[in-house]
Amino acid sequence: MTYQGRQEWLGAAVDVTERNRAAAKVRDTQEFLDTIVENVPVSIIVKNADDCRYVLVNRSTEKLLGMTREALLGKTTYDVLAKPAADAVMANDREVLERDQSYFDEMAIETLGNGTRVVNSTRIVLRADGRPK
Repeated sequence: MTYQGRQEWLGAAVDVTERNRAAAKVRDTQEFLDTIVENVPVSIIVKNADDCRYVLVNRSTEKLLGMTREALLGKTTYDVLAKPAADAVMANDREVLERDQSYFDEMAIETLGNGTRVVNSTRIVLRADGRPK
């Protein structure tokens, strides 16, 4: 192998090593954040802005609603709450999306799996590429 060929090979090896380190750091960060989301004693619910379907819930949400995440993910509020509560939640969700600012409320909700619960919620709109996500 020529000196130039050895330099190119070593450069490629260093590049792969750096990519592997960066990928490991991203994995470690993701695992850390997942651990936080799962273990905070507060319900975290993320819905898709287009159709308001649940895309992420944590363990506290499962306890609050009395349903597993498998039963929640991909569902809408109408699939999860009694109609009067679902109407109120959806009205608040639409208002947050229209105003594009955070919103705080407190309400009693009748869950399908855990009876009546009084909840405080803060809703925020997350954006990507200028659009609500």
